[in-house]
Formats: sequence, C-alpha cells, structure tokens
Amino acid sequence: MAQYTFSFLRSEYDRIPIQLKKELATLVEKSNADDETRQLLNALCKSVEKAVADLSKYAQDQLRIW
Repeated sequence: MAQYTFSFLRSEYDRIPIQLKKELATLVEKSNADDETRQLLNALCKSVEKAVADLSKYAQDQLRIW
C-alpha cells in the first residue's frame, strides 16, 4: 500500500474532486429530470464531492505520515 501511495502524485489527489465535480455537473445538465429531481441530484452530488474531497485530504495526510 505504501508503495502505491508514494507512486500516486500529490497533484492527482487535488485533481480528483475537481474532475468529479465537473463530471457530475455535466451529467445533471444533460439529464431530463424535473427541477425537484435536479435539486435532489445537486444535493447528492455535493455530498459525494465533499466525501471524495475528504478522502483526498486524508490520502494526502497519509503521504506525510509515511
């Protein structure tokens, strides 16, 4: 696990939440959902984005510990 962590660039951890946010926004835009469903999807997407960002920060912290 440590070898894989070291081989993964720090900038990749920063890029993942940003890329996820862009992809989710594109999917919501292209969907045929009504306004209420879009609001629900946006709230869900924000929760997922926050979780991924938190995991990314945790992974960066692990790089410092190793």
